[in-house]
Amino acid sequence: MGRYVHLSLGVAILLGGGIALGSSSTALAASGCPPHFVADRASPATLRACGIVSYPIKSVVRLWDGGTKTTYATPGVSTSVLVPPKGFDAATASAAELALYGIPPEPPSSSPAYAMWLRMVNNLHWTPAPKYLQAIPGLTMGGGIDSPAAHSKVG
Repeated sequence: MGRYVHLSLGVAILLGGGIALGSSSTALAASGCPPHFVADRASPATLRACGIVSYPIKSVVRLWDGGTKTTYATPGVSTSVLVPPKGFDAATASAAELALYGIPPEPPSSSPAYAMWLRMVNNLHWTPAPKYLQAIPGLTMGGGIDSPAAHSKVG
């Protein structure tokens, strides 16, 4: 299997470039990459020299709730990013919508976990699907995935 970008609730490994990754920095430095470059601003020649492969959008599908599923032209497996519709409120979303976007189910309001869950869902920050995904040398996250493009900040 190839190297793929992994997106999950609370974690964005790489959305079209610009995020430095500790585990891949050694591999990038060894490949002759310029230090501290920004992938989405780098030339195609620099990306090739760094061993970074970009995968363009293959399709965008509107979901039943108005969100989108963007699928990328990754080899061998389907890699998708799910983004909820504008105005999506995880605190009032149905169980089906929470599951669709990879958000943990709402615990009972009497549970000690409820306050933390509520803080989490009230601090979700959704980003649009990137124009492309990038495979970074030395970073293997498994096969293709279907997960949300969400960044969460619990605070």
